Amino acid sequence: MKKLLVINIIFVMLSFMACKSNSNNQETNYKHYSGNIGEMSIKMSLNRDSSRVWGYYYSLKTEKEISVSGTIDENNNIILKAHIDSETTTGTFTGTLKKNTITGIWEDNNSEREFSLKEDYSKSIKFESYSRKEKHNLLNIDSFPVFNIAINSLYPVNTKNGKVLTELNNLIYKSFINNELTLKETPTETYDNYIETMIADYDNIVGKDVNPEEIYEDSWMYQWEYDANCRVMLNDNNIVCLSLSYYEYGGGAHGNYASDYLNYDIKNKSEITLNQVIDTVANSDALTKLILKELKEQGRIEDLFSKEEVYATENFYLDFSGIGFVYNPYEIGPYVAGAFDVYFVYEDIKHLLRKDFKKKLGIKN
Repeated sequence: MKKLLVINIIFVMLSFMACKSNSNNQETNYKHYSGNIGEMSIKMSLNRDSSRVWGYYYSLKTEKEISVSGTIDENNNIILKAHIDSETTTGTFTGTLKKNTITGIWEDNNSEREFSLKEDYSKSIKFESYSRKEKHNLLNIDSFPVFNIAINSLYPVNTKNGKVLTELNNLIYKSFINNELTLKETPTETYDNYIETMIADYDNIVGKDVNPEEIYEDSWMYQWEYDANCRVMLNDNNIVCLSLSYYEYGGGAHGNYASDYLNYDIKNKSEITLNQVIDTVANSDALTKLILKELKEQGRIEDLFSKEEVYATENFYLDFSGIGFVYNPYEIGPYVAGAFDVYFVYEDIKHLLRKDFKKKLGIKN
């Protein structure tokens, strides 16, 4: 999970490379499955963007999360490699996607077994996708610079509780797009309106009293970019964790990027704060010391503004194995240092975890 932020940023940049023309098609989607490999019961969570597929699966017996990634072709043939890190593959799912099922063969070093998966949202949230890319020439003049926009987001649709649906939608939108806005229309209408607003702002700001000769000479300053992506990291046992990443450039020396995280308790109908996971009043100093220790082991102390500016951030993500803290550029280090990602397995910090959180995730004392 320590490489998660790097993967998010790489994906953002690849999305821009693919942004060639106007479109409003549903390229991104998310599915949650339950089923089995042979006699072993499993659950699987998958994100898809065109032919690229990635996510995780786990056995109901061990609840040990294992990452998967791979491809799906035009005939819905899917190949997923299971891996515990970037260099170690534990097995391969080779199968076919048909409507709400995936069936095929699981192969590891020891055996081959049939697997069967079916969509299941009994203790998770079903998400629909919004995907739109725009290539807008300044003032609609073909020879003028371009504003590239790409938004790939998800929004919940299947929850029976109206409060969960409304609140989670609002949290996604406020975190993902603009902290001052909330969903007043359908998610699709709201995202469409936001894109149109960005285009209008681009024309008004850059196009005001524009000199075509200057634009031609310094066109890179006017080539704006905005790319935002929402991905599911955890969606099981009534807990949802979403990754909300973006890259933007609006003139200047360089663009800006960040990854923010949203953790939500479906059963309690509320966002999960860090204080609900760890008593931040009693354990703030202890947690900060652990974060600094991990940064030292990563060789990143010299990248900080100063050790005194490190704190336990509310920008954290949860999975079955542990908790990660992410610091975006400028938060505890300069832009050139990039982002910081500190991850702890629950076992190593269980003395800091609240009892009710440990109970919720089945963590033994």
